[in-house]
Amino acid sequence: MDDKELVMRTRNSFRVGKSRAEVLSGFQKRGYKLAYAEKIIEKAQKPRRVLLFSFYIGLVVFLLLVIAYLLINDSRIDASFFPIAGKVGVLDDSSGSEDTLGVGFDGIEITPEFISRILEKVGTEELHGGLFYGEPIINFKVGNQEFFSVIGGEVETYEGLSKDADLQFNAPKEEVVSVVNSNNPKEMFRDSILSGRASVDILAGKPELFAKEYLSLYDSLK
Repeated sequence: MDDKELVMRTRNSFRVGKSRAEVLSGFQKRGYKLAYAEKIIEKAQKPRRVLLFSFYIGLVVFLLLVIAYLLINDSRIDASFFPIAGKVGVLDDSSGSEDTLGVGFDGIEITPEFISRILEKVGTEELHGGLFYGEPIINFKVGNQEFFSVIGGEVETYEGLSKDADLQFNAPKEEVVSVVNSNNPKEMFRDSILSGRASVDILAGKPELFAKEYLSLYDSLK
């Protein structure tokens, strides 16, 4: 029996679950020298090792490409992710306390459902959980009221603030009511942020923001 046939038979032995010791013992029982048997086994296992090595190399290359992609696009999620991130917005009281529809702001209750409606109107539908992260979470402070919204297919809002939030919007009651009543909520919300009447605090890291598609929210508001 030539080397080629022995290598093929050895591979078949490994495929059916035999251990290296069992295969080596079989060679010795047939009168083959130990050094020769080791050589055949080495040849039989070589393709598998090459395949595993190629898999690991491919995995490393893939991860490096992902990291490079994140780093390249990371420049778009910088201090200007939201132009006035971190600034405190103050509404000019000279504009009065009535919205454009003539409804008194004091008579409108800000509820979790109200916050969900705002976030749906300003474009959070593109957000989703990242590969290594949970679902997007946004805190929302309206005056002295606090809410957090979990975005997973639909927006679900609860009272209080979440320690796992990615962003936090801060706005006076007048602004959020105006956004909901506006014919163009995205434009109104964008104007509130750019003018300083509302503000955004970035809480999560840049890779997490990118993975959860906050870039799409940024693009819709810039």
